[in-house]
Amino acid sequence: MSGGILDVQAFERAADILYRARHRDFYGFGGSAQIARDVAHKFLRIGLRVAVHDDAHMMLMSAAMLGPDDAVMVFSHSGTVQTYIDTFDRLKLSREAVQKQMDATSKRALAVKPGAQV
Repeated sequence: MSGGILDVQAFERAADILYRARHRDFYGFGGSAQIARDVAHKFLRIGLRVAVHDDAHMMLMSAAMLGPDDAVMVFSHSGTVQTYIDTFDRLKLSREAVQKQMDATSKRALAVKPGAQV
């Protein structure tokens, strides 16, 4: 993420959500999965557990178990991976779970899931 597209307030909200979450799930495909694993490694070093999923079926099963105290961070370079969008559409997640979704993308105007909180 470059400084030119970084929304500092959104970054701070995401940090707060991730810190307070009971469970944290990171989703990513391909190169984005590697970024998710790297970030999960950094979180573990500061004492925060994260589950990383790079398979659509595992994402679906994991997302189905989300609750209002959990958070999901979706990593996508393009911000337009249809599999992510389909995952959330098929689950029709509760409003509470959707509000705890954060998208990490290199394109500020794009979001993996419209309505993501951060």
